Amino acid sequence: MGKVDDHDDDDLETRIKKLEEDFGRLLKEKKAKESKKAKKAKKAKKARLAELEKEAKLKAKEAKKVKEAKKTKEAELKAKEAKKENKAELKAKKAKKANNDKEVMLAEVVQISSDEDDDEDPTALTFTRSRAPTTSTSTRSRAPITSTYNAQAASNAPTGYKKEEVHLIDITIFICYSKCQMLMTLKCKLKMPNAHAI
Repeated sequence: MGKVDDHDDDDLETRIKKLEEDFGRLLKEKKAKESKKAKKAKKAKKARLAELEKEAKLKAKEAKKVKEAKKTKEAELKAKEAKKENKAELKAKKAKKANNDKEVMLAEVVQISSDEDDDEDPTALTFTRSRAPTTSTSTRSRAPITSTYNAQAASNAPTGYKKEEVHLIDITIFICYSKCQMLMTLKCKLKMPNAHAI
């Protein structure tokens, strides 16, 4: 009876020892699996972080590129606007200069006419007045030529200056014609000493 009990005790101890060994082995395998899994998760996390960092860099680079393109475009538009403003300012200056030149020319023409009126001989004036119908007739006969010339000058004049140019042409032709009439009157007076009697 005692031998059977001893055998059972040894068998129980052996089983317990085996169970402890199996438990230790299973626990070790479990820890190894968990460690491997943790390493794998850590590696995946690291790879994911690297990918996110790469994407962030690409996005930052793209944003920088877009910003630089926008800045370049704004600079081009600004330069274009500045060029346009400079062109408009230059055009305005040229127009102002042209107007000033015309005013100076007109003032000179008026001054010349005034000087000629002051220097004119009263006798010549009397003779000219006595021949006024002839002068008027001559003026009327030459009017179509002036109109035709003015129309041609207006058609050939640059845009924006036609009216002013035609006006100056009218004044110039009038002055030239007046000078011609004065010369003709003076010649007639020299040829006809008794012009006062007419």
